Amino acid sequence: MKQTTIPACRQAITTLLLAGLVLCGPAAAQTPKETGQQLLGRWSSTETDKETGVAETLILEFRADGSYLTSLRSGGFQPAKFTGAGRYAVTAADKSGFTLKVERALKEPEADKADASESQQIKWLDPDSLQAADGSIVRRVKK
Repeated sequence: MKQTTIPACRQAITTLLLAGLVLCGPAAAQTPKETGQQLLGRWSSTETDKETGVAETLILEFRADGSYLTSLRSGGFQPAKFTGAGRYAVTAADKSGFTLKVERALKEPEADKADASESQQIKWLDPDSLQAADGSIVRRVKK
């Protein structure tokens, strides 16, 4: 009878846990409705200006009613400033990602309505990280 070593057992347990995460996490959401439910909450992305060294944090909040809010925080302890709002919908979804349609609320009546709507391919990196087609990454802050 072959004796199983502790590292082999640990590897088997890790494999089972990762398989469970893949089957139970966002990758399991295959319908737009399921994906939309997993998208709810606050997400953020921080970029630092190379010239000034000031960090800017974009905060996105997806709400259950299909609306979203965006705000921007410059610097460490500055309050976030409201920058936009609109509606969103997940129009297609599979195990690796989804298509997100965003319709921004126009601030000025003369603004071109064609610029207010866009669709993007979004990829799940893990249950709390998303990557847009342009390579930008947002991470979940709060469900």
